[in-house]
Amino acid sequence: MSFAFMIHFQEEKVSVPEDISVISLGGLEIGRYIYPHLTTIPLSAYEQGKKCAQILLDIIEEKKVPMHSKIKIKPVIEGGSVKRINI
Repeated sequence: MSFAFMIHFQEEKVSVPEDISVISLGGLEIGRYIYPHLTTIPLSAYEQGKKCAQILLDIIEEKKVPMHSKIKIKPVIEGGSVKRINI
């Protein structure tokens, strides 16, 4: 999806990252082959599946299951699609 946005913004003469920032969730490999390189947040399907399986087992065993859970993610892979903002 983020790749399609990047193409669309280029066609519409919207500058990435000067006018808008784009981040990919999932760590697409294609992000390295477009300009500017896509900033990505890698997600592990394995870790997500493992967490989901554990929650399902807890439900089956009638254990208390939290409404929210956290999954550790790898560091952001910085590209050139995000503009730094000084706060």
